[in-house]
Amino acid sequence: MAIGGTNFKLRSDVERATYNALDYPAVGVKVAGAMEQVGDVVGVWVYTSAAAEDNVLCYEASKIVVPCMTITAGNAALYALGQTVYYDSTNACVNAVASGGPPCGIILVAPSTGDTTIEIHLMGALGIYT
Repeated sequence: MAIGGTNFKLRSDVERATYNALDYPAVGVKVAGAMEQVGDVVGVWVYTSAAAEDNVLCYEASKIVVPCMTITAGNAALYALGQTVYYDSTNACVNAVASGGPPCGIILVAPSTGDTTIEIHLMGALGIYT
C-alpha cells in the first residue's frame, strides 16, 4: 500500500520530525487525508483503504495539512498563527472554535479567505491531557 499520495499531506521531514501513528486492523473504508476521532485520539488516515484492509492513523506530526472549516472574512481572524484548533466531528475537520471536540493542534500557517485546508502541528492526543 503506498502512502496516501496527495490526500495525506505530511509536511514534516520524517527523518528528523515527530510523526506518530497507530495501526488499526480492518477499520473499514477510509480515505487518505480524512480526519477522524478514534477513541480519545484525533488523527489523519494515511492510506485509502477498503473495508477489510488495515490502516494507519497519524495522530502527531510537526507539520501537516488537514481539512478545516472554510475560511471566510468573518472567521479568518480566529485562524491566526499559534491558535489552538479543535476537532469538529460534525464536519470531520479542524475548527478554531471549540464546539465540543477536543483540542488537536496549533496553527502553523495562517490561511487565506476561501481555504478549506490548513497547516497545523497535529497533537491528536492533546485532548486526553486537558
